[in-house]
Amino acid sequence: MMPAIKGAQPLILSIHIPKTAGQTLLQLLELAYGKEQVLHVNRGWLKREQQSIGNLNPQQYKILHGHLPYRAFLAPYHHSEAKFITFMRDPVERVLSNFRYYRKMKSERLKAGKTVRHHYDLETFIELEERRNVMARFLDGLELTGLFFLGLQEQFGQDVRLLSKKLSWELPETAFHIKKNPTPSTDETDKAIRQRIAALNQADIELYNRAVALKSEGYWH
Repeated sequence: MMPAIKGAQPLILSIHIPKTAGQTLLQLLELAYGKEQVLHVNRGWLKREQQSIGNLNPQQYKILHGHLPYRAFLAPYHHSEAKFITFMRDPVERVLSNFRYYRKMKSERLKAGKTVRHHYDLETFIELEERRNVMARFLDGLELTGLFFLGLQEQFGQDVRLLSKKLSWELPETAFHIKKNPTPSTDETDKAIRQRIAALNQADIELYNRAVALKSEGYWH
């Protein structure tokens, strides 16, 4: 683990695991704290631009939010007052949602006349190493019980209101009525496919089941 960075650092570190309503959470964070207080950055952008979080002056922000696995990106910002928050989702549903989003993005690029490096079908997509156990890899290095808050995408409305109370947000009820733009569902409900996804994502399933159990015991309330 990289050494912690000293000095003023973001107070809330929001780990956006792909396809867990993180974009909606970002909108709420910006409403609660102001866009000028939220540093939104993803690992893909950092890699493409050959940048680091440190170059973006994170000490100027209260919130750091994005597709940022803890061990590779956020460990240096883990100070004693840091509040880590994240949302999880049923692992099989998360993978299927991720695939639908991937397919949508590829189709839009092709329609726009842009090139694509690959265009996987579902069976190929789920076998890719980087698409397996994404939640476990994003949270690797963190204990679930060490998180300030963990919510479930399946009960996002309920959990984000709970988070709001824990962080003393002063938002009107209408702020929580943000319309989502879900990727249209398809017919990827074949039992064999779901069983294969589950087999490939055992670490995520174990982590998710533990999170659900902890929440049922009143953790993060």
